Amino acid sequence: MYEIDFDKFKDIFFAEAKEHLDAADASLEILRNDPVNVSAIFELFRAAHTLKSMAATMGFDKVTPLLQEMAKGLDKLNKSKTTMIPEILVVVNECFEGVKALVDEVATGADRGISIDTLIGKMRAVSEIRHGDQEVALVKDVFFSELADYLNSANDLLERLAENPENRLILFELFRIVFTVKSMAATVGYDSITRFTASLARVLDELREGRQVATVDNVMFIAGCFDILRVLRDEAYTGKTRNVNIEAPTRELDTFFSQNS
Repeated sequence: MYEIDFDKFKDIFFAEAKEHLDAADASLEILRNDPVNVSAIFELFRAAHTLKSMAATMGFDKVTPLLQEMAKGLDKLNKSKTTMIPEILVVVNECFEGVKALVDEVATGADRGISIDTLIGKMRAVSEIRHGDQEVALVKDVFFSELADYLNSANDLLERLAENPENRLILFELFRIVFTVKSMAATVGYDSITRFTASLARVLDELREGRQVATVDNVMFIAGCFDILRVLRDEAYTGKTRNVNIEAPTRELDTFFSQNS
């Protein structure tokens, strides 16, 4: 059975982590001047939650608990519309700086001397953590917001790929999108999306690595898979089934290269 080698996907984690940490820095800067900016607080939550999902998927156990606590705390701040007073902002900033150092530890193997327990304790002190339906709803909102961005990016990439099916940089970006969506979907419990994107990721991995030749027909097939993913997204978002049987397309993905060899 085909298995994804997580070691070779560390570059995906680092690229995604940098994007989210840069976005967090931008939001923190906004909040220094506008402490009641709800959108900036939400973006901090979104960054922490997405990074948590990615770190957990990759098995980075040292950074995951901190990100989990950060996501919970920022969720509470976002829902309660709490003003980001300087004392809170200092703690949140310190935690994101800690995440940066921990990501660097993963990249370099050098111990940065970060006290995870201390940072978690500070984050807990910012606000009493609550659980419940409201938290689940917010997590799902983040998922659908991220998924919309990824699907829009995929549209542009597929158009470019149709003109040059063997462009490995584009194939890599499509793979990165699908792999990230799979991780996020698994976190929020959307099993159909998780299973389908896992199979699609395997096909894209074969093409981006050059183990299989990318053709115009391949690109058309992959574009059709993204159409199925949009339908699965709509089902998950609305809670209304559109009678999509993913078993057949998933089997086709799993046996795609044997069928087309």
